[in-house]
Amino acid sequence: NNQCNDTLEIQNVINETSKELELIKNEINQIMIQWKVSIISLSKRDEALAQASTALTNAETAVHDYDVEIEGVKREIIQEQIKHETLMNLRDRLNNDLLW
Repeated sequence: NNQCNDTLEIQNVINETSKELELIKNEINQIMIQWKVSIISLSKRDEALAQASTALTNAETAVHDYDVEIEGVKREIIQEQIKHETLMNLRDRLNNDLLW
């Protein structure tokens, strides 16, 4: 009888331990799934960061190109203004010469 009680008690401990091990196994599986999802998310974040970085570099290059173009146009405008002033002075001199 005493042996039966011991056997039942041991069986109960084994059953409880098995249940706890099963719970631990399930927890480990859930943690592994979460870990994999986290890794995938980090990978996607890294890809997005790389794309954003590339887009930023392209935008910075475009801004630099536009700045260079703007400076070139400013120089052309100054040259044309000088030509215009020269022609206006020539016109005024010719008009003055005609009046004399």
